[in-house]
Amino acid sequence: MHSPTWISRFTDMARQAASYREGRVLLAGDAAHVHPPQGGQGLNTGVQDAVNLGWKLAQLHDAQAVLLNLDTPWACDTSPWADRVLWIDAEYGGDWELPVLGHVAAPAADLIRPDGYVAWVGDGTDTGLRDALITWFGSR
Repeated sequence: MHSPTWISRFTDMARQAASYREGRVLLAGDAAHVHPPQGGQGLNTGVQDAVNLGWKLAQLHDAQAVLLNLDTPWACDTSPWADRVLWIDAEYGGDWELPVLGHVAAPAADLIRPDGYVAWVGDGTDTGLRDALITWFGSR
């Protein structure tokens, strides 16, 4: 082989930064971790990093989480997070169909982050909700 126009080396190495933040410097994607190219894990992880970072930066603005109550209305004090979490009482009949699990019973409530990920699932009580709110949206 001679006169190559491009040379690259791929290995099975995987690396991750010890911290994704140092002061005002934030790392995402390939700056934060390296994966081998087979399977596309690095690309997918990098995109997810950017989405995750985006909604967190958009919080100080109008990005809001949603506390979706699908059961009978219940009293739970979420007032400390009222500026960041929108409470919605709704009704849903039947099962949910999840990509991996298939049909499952609809939960009583869900806390959905602004990036669309579920941060908490309720069983008709508020057990664990306060911890999830503090973890994802800070304490007041």
